[in-house]
Amino acid sequence: LRQAQGPGKTSQFASFAPKAFSAFQPFRLSALCLLIPASYFLLPVSIFICNFVLIYRQTMKVTEELIDQILEQGENGSLDPSPYMESLKYLLLEDEEVEMTEEDHAYMIFLGTICLESLKRNGLYKEIEDEEILFDMEDANWEALEAADGDLDDFVDAIAENFPEKDLLDFLAFSILPTDDEEDNDEPVLSSEDAQILGFVRLKAVLDTVLLPAV
Repeated sequence: LRQAQGPGKTSQFASFAPKAFSAFQPFRLSALCLLIPASYFLLPVSIFICNFVLIYRQTMKVTEELIDQILEQGENGSLDPSPYMESLKYLLLEDEEVEMTEEDHAYMIFLGTICLESLKRNGLYKEIEDEEILFDMEDANWEALEAADGDLDDFVDAIAENFPEKDLLDFLAFSILPTDDEEDNDEPVLSSEDAQILGFVRLKAVLDTVLLPAV
């Protein structure tokens, strides 16, 4: 996946100041005079952005550091998936159009275990009691992919907007979705790109269901 939140945002703020300056052109102020209102305007904006990012980070409970720690435990074989298998068995269902291998299923269970363990350590995990909700969540994610015209970057950006644990979603996306990076010579993590997309959508559906507010 490309870093869709990279240089583009910086350029938007960089281009904002000249637009603000243009409003003063009828007064024919000198460039020196323009620097004063610009600095007073841009400083509060930068403070607002920093505060917004800080608050945004504080609302997330699952951090990159925690995910890395649990991932290392999983790679060392010290992470037990059995407490989560009742929720993860959904990942093993057959699909009419996409063939999944045993290795595909094993990798999906591995990622699912890491995700659910991350939620559990923050008091966010609960058993999935209604399997029908899983199917509804999966349908919603397929609809989001269709709305993005199949563009995976746009798809991930769209579903991330209302997802409460952004670091966890990023981990999942970069761990399983196919990439269009020509310099990436790694073997696909699953047997096909269709399997990768199906795996992501199902794992995302599991997380969506677990993170639903308790009724």
